[in-house]
Amino acid sequence: RAIAGQALSIFGDHSDVMLCRSTGWALLSSHSVQECADMALVAHLATLKASVPFVHFFEGFRISHEVSKIEVIDLESVRPLIDKAKLARHRARAMNPNHPNQRGTAQGPDVFFQAVEAANSYYEKCADVVEETMADVANLTGRLYRLFEFAGAENTEHIVVVMGAAAPVVEEASKVLQAQGRKVGVLK
Repeated sequence: RAIAGQALSIFGDHSDVMLCRSTGWALLSSHSVQECADMALVAHLATLKASVPFVHFFEGFRISHEVSKIEVIDLESVRPLIDKAKLARHRARAMNPNHPNQRGTAQGPDVFFQAVEAANSYYEKCADVVEETMADVANLTGRLYRLFEFAGAENTEHIVVVMGAAAPVVEEASKVLQAQGRKVGVLK
């Protein structure tokens, strides 16, 4: 998944996703097939609630090549989670040739930074919105996710911070090390 330079690598690299950080889109990572299905719903619902677009990403090679059974969320049980007014507002802001509007104009530095500051309020609320949305989806599925999940010893001396498909592997390795008396943990 590396951005092609001298070669292409689809293993252990997030340069493609990290390239998106400056776009203003929120990033949401999945590390299993089930979580990928659940986070797709979280990303869509959180976009409507927060008015911030999401890039939901996962390890394309690993997860797309994994054969794993998942619990599919029934569409009818999802409908009550969709705020119809926010969905209508989202659709009204979409680009539409029948309702043209102007975007991406040139602005002086004073007006430009006023617009940047005005947008910050959406991003400041975004983490709370995602946590609330994860709780809503957990009420539906019984699977609770958090933006950050810690697994390890209470008195951890060494910690690995990881995202994506490596997270379950690192968590299992930390359990083995903890069983050997090591004070380790993982922050996913």
